Amino acid sequence: MSRHNPFIKIEHCNLAFKLQFQKHKLQVLKDITLDVHQGEFLVLLGPSGSGKSTLLRVMSGLEKEYSGTVEMLEGVGFDDISFVFQQFALFPWLTVFENIALGLISRKESKTVIHKKVLTVAKTLGLSSFLQSYPRELSGGMKQRVGIARALVTDPKIIFMDEPFSGLDSFTAAELRKDLLRIWEEKGVTIVLVTHLVSEAIEMADRIAIVTPRPATIEKIISNTLIRPRQNRTDDFYALEDKITNLVKP
Repeated sequence: MSRHNPFIKIEHCNLAFKLQFQKHKLQVLKDITLDVHQGEFLVLLGPSGSGKSTLLRVMSGLEKEYSGTVEMLEGVGFDDISFVFQQFALFPWLTVFENIALGLISRKESKTVIHKKVLTVAKTLGLSSFLQSYPRELSGGMKQRVGIARALVTDPKIIFMDEPFSGLDSFTAAELRKDLLRIWEEKGVTIVLVTHLVSEAIEMADRIAIVTPRPATIEKIISNTLIRPRQNRTDDFYALEDKITNLVKP
């Protein structure tokens, strides 16, 4: 992965929201400077409500009301980006196949290409038997698999993920994290993920950017050198968990 040409470069980013019936704005992001390296798995870690999701939206281009600069590597455009939301964001009237295919349909891909790509990504995520099902017929874990499949099917260069496992039980989340890491290693895609769980950040990340309570700043960036696949019951894991927990401010 390149360290000389960041995939995303954020410099002195500030953002404040105007609140209804209030004279003063609520500052959410404060002087954030951060690079995202090509091919890395970067985790934004901090307490709930700290502004991590807002920073993610700024990085992805979904939020534009900020000051400072956010630049992507030359040649990377909106079509190279995918987003996985916390609340699945599936269309209930569409089948699993149709939900996964949405990005390809919007790009006016041929039916043959759509069929081939959807079947391929569905197989990767264990969805082959559910392509004609509707979201109401799926468990939470399966719904999020559909969300991840929809993000992957367009062959993005970067995926932004906003607490994608927070609504799942611990066993389902653990399996989905393993699948996501396998796919990330196979495809070499850049991933930026938001979480408030220290153990999840350590399991997933190459680097962990610790976000302070609002107004969000970057407290510290931790390089995670633990050998993959990460074993969460080792002395090294516990030591890093203790170090990061002491840095995260509630």
